Amino acid sequence: MDPAKRLRSFVVGVLVLNLAAAAVAIAVNWPSQFGQVRTDASENLLAGTAISAPVLPVALLLVTLLLASRPGAWGWVAIGAAYLTAVLFFIGAAGEFVAEGTADTPQSVLVTAGVA
Repeated sequence: MDPAKRLRSFVVGVLVLNLAAAAVAIAVNWPSQFGQVRTDASENLLAGTAISAPVLPVALLLVTLLLASRPGAWGWVAIGAAYLTAVLFFIGAAGEFVAEGTADTPQSVLVTAGVA
């Protein structure tokens, strides 16, 4: 399979999973605990939830998806953006992994989300 097609498939998969995770987190009220403690998952969706990424890395994934379809140097830019996005996702996951659990978001959810 063409590397650009693989990258596009990966990006679409991550986007779908992230949207599903955000819907679940809002339904059961698992707010993000990385950076500041929140009590309402739908209150600040831009900052992400305990099990879904914030809007910035997701938007960067969308840009990656658009750039991956272009030939030449833009494909390399897409690969660089994909690596940057992976680093942002890793930082967020590590932050949730080490965050303290609250009554709203159990520690087990934070650890599982960080590992996954």
